Amino acid sequence: MFINPDSGRLNRRFRFQVVFGLVVLIIVASVFYWAGEVQVPETELESDMISTVEELEEVAEIPEVISTSETQATKKAQVGPLVRIKHQVIPVEVRRTHAELAAGLSGWPNLPADEGMLFIFPEFSKPAFWMPDMNFPIDMVWIRDGEIVGITANVSNEFDQANPDFYYPPEPINYVLEVNAGFMARSGLTVGDQLTFENI
Repeated sequence: MFINPDSGRLNRRFRFQVVFGLVVLIIVASVFYWAGEVQVPETELESDMISTVEELEEVAEIPEVISTSETQATKKAQVGPLVRIKHQVIPVEVRRTHAELAAGLSGWPNLPADEGMLFIFPEFSKPAFWMPDMNFPIDMVWIRDGEIVGITANVSNEFDQANPDFYYPPEPINYVLEVNAGFMARSGLTVGDQLTFENI
């Protein structure tokens, strides 16, 4: 058998080239494989991010609905007795019983601005009002059914037990509204104005 002396070198070179090619092929295949693996989580992450953003938007809307609902409930809870005179809405404390009518605003440290106290009498009469233990001046509004028939404005809270001042309506009435002094003039309300009662 004839042997070419250069054939050994050629075979070794060929084997080296084959091995080198295989190594390069494996490296390239690995790069493509790992590149594909990296892209998959990126797609999943993007999908998860979209889902998370949508969930956050849905969650963010919940407090707004609750807040609106709570606000509406609070407003309903705050609706109490009211007196409406023209454009003015006056929240009032109501007094009906003999003891309540006699006490009135006596002893109160103050009356909240734009609020009042409504005295309701069982029949038309001309009750006498006075100012013992009052801590602030008031306007007295004399009401017959749904009409203001008189206003005694800026009644002083100064009281002389030995010689008290008494205040009477100009005609028989069945309601008296007491508000802070100056309220009626400041609000532009006067005798003859019509009014309505709510939640009373």
